[in-house]
Amino acid sequence: MNLYCGQDVLQNNGYMYRFRDADSTVFELMRNKGYTTFFNSYQPQCYPSSLRRGVDNIYYSVGFDIGAFWSYRLSHYSELLKRNELTEKDYQTISDLLRDNFDEWLLFLNAIQNKDSSVEMIYGNAGDYKADEVKKLVLTEQEFFNVDEVAYINEVLTDGLEHRLFKIAPYNQITKIKNRSFAEQNSIKLKPLYRAIRIKNLWRNISSVPSLLGTTMWSFFKFLHHPSSNKKDFLKAAYYSINHLVDFDLSERGDKNYDWFKNAPSARTHLDHFFKWADEYQLDNPFFACVHVDDVHNPEVFLTYDAEDESIYNEEVALVKHALNNLPKGSKGSVTHDLSLVYIDNIIKYLVETMKQKSYGEDTSIVICADHGFSFSGDPIRDSFVTNLYLENYNMPFLVIDSQLNNIEIKGLRQSKDIPSFIESLANDSIDAINKLPEYSACTIEYCGGGCPDLSRRQLKLAAFNNNLFVGTLCELNKELTSDKITEVYDLERDPKQQKNLAGKINKPLLNELISIIERRRIEIKLSMTN
Repeated sequence: MNLYCGQDVLQNNGYMYRFRDADSTVFELMRNKGYTTFFNSYQPQCYPSSLRRGVDNIYYSVGFDIGAFWSYRLSHYSELLKRNELTEKDYQTISDLLRDNFDEWLLFLNAIQNKDSSVEMIYGNAGDYKADEVKKLVLTEQEFFNVDEVAYINEVLTDGLEHRLFKIAPYNQITKIKNRSFAEQNSIKLKPLYRAIRIKNLWRNISSVPSLLGTTMWSFFKFLHHPSSNKKDFLKAAYYSINHLVDFDLSERGDKNYDWFKNAPSARTHLDHFFKWADEYQLDNPFFACVHVDDVHNPEVFLTYDAEDESIYNEEVALVKHALNNLPKGSKGSVTHDLSLVYIDNIIKYLVETMKQKSYGEDTSIVICADHGFSFSGDPIRDSFVTNLYLENYNMPFLVIDSQLNNIEIKGLRQSKDIPSFIESLANDSIDAINKLPEYSACTIEYCGGGCPDLSRRQLKLAAFNNNLFVGTLCELNKELTSDKITEVYDLERDPKQQKNLAGKINKPLLNELISIIERRRIEIKLSMTN
């Protein structure tokens, strides 16, 4: 919502309908400036049609995944149905979501059947996927839905993943590497490297065992106190603690099916697809291209997992071995996380050097950023991951490569929601765009956790921080923020890694400014939902 729509995450009903209710998208901003727009990271989930807004040239990076729709939306409403708490508005929401998913699912299947250019990056990556048979099943489900929407919704929510809708074959990209003997031989070559990584990871983090036990025991005590609400957190903490030492899925990255580890094509494949498109681009107006890759998104990778070029592997393996042998002494955390950063640096190098060779490279600005940070590295060890307010999850890298800019460092407190307007300004004047990038006296964070963003029922994680203090809360949309909702307070000057929670230990007057910012934001979110 920040990067693509330039708005706060929970504004206008949050991301229930993805981008549907946003005022505009970055693609629409650039199209309105006369740019042809390109997007080759289209992942059709939950409310897929909204991701098309403003995109002239759209390309799938994954196939349609109805399972994600269950995980991120329907499972939430299934629990409400069991408690007889579904409202008429809920049924309307589910109906809107299902209708959009059926329409987009059929669009995808038609594209596969017709070998449309929109699926050129992933076509043939799903083995013997039979689009014609899948299409018949989807049309049947759509017909059942159209006959009686409420009855169909009740049936799906009651049966859950056992419903026939979720038995329809997904488009799993398990044959990204067509030469399977190449993949198998490569996995044999990589075994010593993966063994070395596992050993290095264990010895690097063995001294963390006391902290790991403490983190797990704390989650266990919370589970004993409130079993129903803390069971998942305890299991996650236990899994994460052990994984910190042994890295459970490491072997999957290097076995003979390592191209299955990530469903989407690799960053290098995305870039090569973009270069091909840009080379063939013949229109008079300029282009805005967005390439969104997941290689370093947990679970992270550190080798191009869909290449069939020996030279690429040789180059990347050499980089990995050099990094593995030169890890900073005394450092802790996930070795694969560190290696993934070496890998993605090399991918960025590939992007920049290739752009220099292109005719359009001279007058093209490159913006490189992440959509969020990373709390999985295990340094420091956390008692939760993903759904938390640790700043490493929100402090994202941001780099601009532009001929007008030379070693300008952007300092101060910034917010990612300003990046779309920054990109729009960058098209006019690079220096002016930097000068227009707002700096804040305090920043806010808002999130409602994974799954369904039903703001009326969810507790919201709202936080505010400046250079000195951090205040985190767990509050409800329709209730005034009170002191018992303040869950986290950190002195960022003395404790920048947020390891000592001072909630209840710092005089409230010192926190009042940040608390008032959070309360004001809660009211704004509430009003944006009712307008």
